[in-house]
Amino acid sequence: MNKPTPFGKTYKEYTEAVEKFELSKTEKVELGLVDDLGKLNKQLQNFISKNSKVAKQFVDLKKEMKSLEGDSEKLIKKFRPVKTEIFNQAKALGLKPADIPQYKTAQGVDGDMMDLFNLISNSLR
Repeated sequence: MNKPTPFGKTYKEYTEAVEKFELSKTEKVELGLVDDLGKLNKQLQNFISKNSKVAKQFVDLKKEMKSLEGDSEKLIKKFRPVKTEIFNQAKALGLKPADIPQYKTAQGVDGDMMDLFNLISNSLR
């Protein structure tokens, strides 16, 4: 096995050369992965620095939206019974509720408030 081949190297020398070659190739791959990881680290750091503020603002906004949802629900619970009572009293007196300016306005406000409430509620899902 230690006889020289026609190319002048022994089998052992070829084996050592192959092992060194494979080791060099592996080191290059590992160094390539290290370089890739370094680039990815920078990309992640840039992403974090650009978006941390937005994420924190979103969390704060979500808390505020939760508060708005509760406040709007309370207002609706106060508003609807009064509106219904006006409707019932007007009917009992033989009046058209729509002839009462505040009731007519309340009809539009009620629809707008429900749209806003639904928008707030849906944004929290």
